[in-house]
Amino acid sequence: MNTLTLGEKLKEIRTAQGLSQDQVARAVKKYKSDISRFESGQAEPNQDVLEAIRKFLNISNAPLLPPELELYKDRLAIWEELLDANRNDEARTMQPEMASILTLPYEYDLIFQYMMQESRLLFKERNLSSMAASMEAAEALLDNVSIKALYLYHNNKGLLYDINGKYKSALNHYLTAVDLLGSDRPDYRILMNIARVYCQLGKLHCAIRYAECGKREFRGDRTNKDGVNLNFLLADLYSHVYEFDKSEKMFNIVIQHARSIDDKFALGAALACLGNINRLRKNYSEALGRLNQGLEIIEKLVITSDNWRRDAYSLTYALLTMIFAKVSCIMRMNKSDKNKKECQEVIALGRSYAQGNETLTIIINAISHLTTLDNPESTRYIEDVAIPYIINHLHSEASEKTLVLAFCRELVEHYEKKKAKTKLAKIKAIMCDIYEDMFLGG
Repeated sequence: MNTLTLGEKLKEIRTAQGLSQDQVARAVKKYKSDISRFESGQAEPNQDVLEAIRKFLNISNAPLLPPELELYKDRLAIWEELLDANRNDEARTMQPEMASILTLPYEYDLIFQYMMQESRLLFKERNLSSMAASMEAAEALLDNVSIKALYLYHNNKGLLYDINGKYKSALNHYLTAVDLLGSDRPDYRILMNIARVYCQLGKLHCAIRYAECGKREFRGDRTNKDGVNLNFLLADLYSHVYEFDKSEKMFNIVIQHARSIDDKFALGAALACLGNINRLRKNYSEALGRLNQGLEIIEKLVITSDNWRRDAYSLTYALLTMIFAKVSCIMRMNKSDKNKKECQEVIALGRSYAQGNETLTIIINAISHLTTLDNPESTRYIEDVAIPYIINHLHSEASEKTLVLAFCRELVEHYEKKKAKTKLAKIKAIMCDIYEDMFLGG
């Protein structure tokens, strides 16, 4: 806790700016000895002199005096609440006011907290280079800050590593942040992030544990954006471990809430996920209806929304997984010319979005080969090109492991019909390794 006197504070500010007592004295029309007495506590400046000193040191708006400091802390809490509520425009408007603390070099902890909240705002604005620079600058203060400030630091570092795909580093910082809380209950947001990163690393049992904790800690409106995201995350995790009843129930909740807040991405993705659940249950007609609804919504987002174009790979990847499920359904229904044509049309749609990206092109090629598995070239492509590529070049995320498993299941079904025991054993071995990593991994 800061216990500096007013004079000591003025001295800290003056020396940090590289000014002499003589320069301050001349600026405020006092003697150097007066400034010396103010700083040593032998005398206090009157209101007019103090205002003149503050103006010269450019700290008129800074929280120098105790009542000003208490007001600043209250405003800082409001700023944090605006960021928590994703009211980013209002938070940006408050930023210059909050930046006044930077002129008080002795307020290490409040300066650090300001820098962490500013970093959060930069993250929300996706100004990642400025966020990284702000975080790096803040690290010089790490030895002089509170537990709360350290919590904010590790949470922000986790976010920065997370968005850059460095999931192990992100996880280390998130877990450190939670450990710093001790007996205090963690915020549901960091629990969601931990769950999502564990999912990205393919550690589903850990992901579900933290997602369930996050759901218990959530105190907000379950129909808002965070509530929808939390339910979607948990529903998706349940589907990965084949707890379809739980997953289906939660996806239906997501659909209801997504419609109420016009969250088109969550709505489209949830509909497609329900379609995939029905596909795995062999309810192909119901699956196809849901998948078509989801595909239509997500495709419109890709075409019309500039925001989604910024994350074109992720959206296109989601589209391709929906196309995979749709092709798989159509193949198991009657082999009419109409269905074959629909397969080719949806594959052509996937190719148009995958164009120019090697990973997405390989995935859509593999999906196309699913329609001609009787051709040895098709099984060779999926087995020797697509599956090894996805395993070796992507991030071992649960969604990508699930995609590999989906291709493997198609091959298993085909090889069982053909009684190709050697090839069947090879594919089952790949599946076994993935399942072991997903369910038994650390």
